[in-house]
Amino acid sequence: MGRGATTRQVRALLLLRWQMLRTAKARIGATAAAGIALGLLVGGTVAAVSATDTYAVDAGSILPTVLLAFAVVTAISGIATGGGTEIVPAAHLVAFPVSPRAVFVGSALLAPFNLAWTVQLLALVWITSYIAPGAAGLVVALPLLLLFVATTTALGLALSWWVTGVRESRPGRRATELAAAALVALVGWLALSGRLAPALDASPLADLVVTFVAPDRPNTWAWAVGLLALVVLGTYAGFRATEWTLRRREDSIAAGEGKPVRRRRVMQDELRTLLAFDRASVWRSRPIRRGVVVLGVAPGIAAVVGGMTWDDLAILPSLVAAGGALLFGVNTFCLDGSGAAWLESTPRTARAAFVSKARVTGEVVLVSVLMTILLGGLRAPTAPSIGDVAVVLAAALAGTAWTVALAMRLSIRRPHKADLRGPRDTPAPPAAMTGYSARLAAMATTLGIAFTVVVRLDSPLPGLILGLALVALAGRHLLVSSREWADDRTRAGVVTRVAFG
Repeated sequence: MGRGATTRQVRALLLLRWQMLRTAKARIGATAAAGIALGLLVGGTVAAVSATDTYAVDAGSILPTVLLAFAVVTAISGIATGGGTEIVPAAHLVAFPVSPRAVFVGSALLAPFNLAWTVQLLALVWITSYIAPGAAGLVVALPLLLLFVATTTALGLALSWWVTGVRESRPGRRATELAAAALVALVGWLALSGRLAPALDASPLADLVVTFVAPDRPNTWAWAVGLLALVVLGTYAGFRATEWTLRRREDSIAAGEGKPVRRRRVMQDELRTLLAFDRASVWRSRPIRRGVVVLGVAPGIAAVVGGMTWDDLAILPSLVAAGGALLFGVNTFCLDGSGAAWLESTPRTARAAFVSKARVTGEVVLVSVLMTILLGGLRAPTAPSIGDVAVVLAAALAGTAWTVALAMRLSIRRPHKADLRGPRDTPAPPAAMTGYSARLAAMATTLGIAFTVVVRLDSPLPGLILGLALVALAGRHLLVSSREWADDRTRAGVVTRVAFG
């Protein structure tokens, strides 16, 4: 398929996705989100250019690490989602097959819908604008930065599609798991042995940062040509990887659907039975399993690489909790899938169903948060005091409670049909996920800053009081949501939507 046909398909898919925003409120919200992101980009750039260069040296010294983190997060996010987000899920377009090239281009165009990608892009643009030598230097530095962003996005997505294709076979899954374990072990060894910082300093990205600061260097054009060539190479590799992966077995077959399972014992307690159902629904889902690992390991490794102290770790629990909710919590009743109508016909109480979903959501979020704290705490420069540990754990509980409360409210008021079987499945459409990401990010950032402040106080008491108060308020919101769920008409609407669409 030629370039013109690919362009027409991508344009048609984007138009279809826009038309799927049926209400004016949804379209206004999507437009406002894009406007806010653009405003932050332009406003932050202008402010950075006009700011004094008091901390320019410090900003320039951390920029190579931020560039490397952007590349790593882009690749990990793509691998975790099986190649990136689809404009329209493939299951909805069976009668209208989309070319592999259009699928790859669509996943690249939807990269900004990933909140982590967008936030890191903002940070890169702001720091580069701050260290660039005036407006004249910015004319050279920003295009080079955008070329780097395009390069890492194309190469990261290409790598993710290759890994997704390899993992469609049992030997491939074992090989990728061993490679991932070896990579994590290597990073851990470098961090624990003190060799990580010299390795980062030896990265060629440090020379790219010097080019941002001194755009008149002779190798500026070499960087531009090299990055442009890598963009073309990454795009071609992405086309081939996507085509090869999509020719392989379907995700449901690769995941082993239809194989015999052991008969489970009958449970007499209603809540325990529902918990068993919901936990099994979570852990049999490929995107959720991958997401839990990525959420628990990636921020922890970042904390290890950055040498974060226990005071700094207080900002992470709420951020990780918000990411955990995006795995399925914002639409938690979709775990029942097409069986939601059957489950609702069984003699179960509405309260037990609500408690089960809320508890399983909280378990997944809390596991990811505790994994991050454990990894980050292993490499903390100084030993924590009992007060520091208490406040960080309070932040973990408060972040988990508030995330679960918000997730249950969204699950009841804005349900969606989602199977969560394939690696690229999401609990809600891309536009809705963007809105959820922004809302959760605002909440998580506020909580993280609050606990970062109180953890630095002389006494842990304010942090413990803050955590207890937030948990109590989250409990109150959960009670309100449980009353909404108890209403027959509300519950029928949620069940109908997640079961039949």
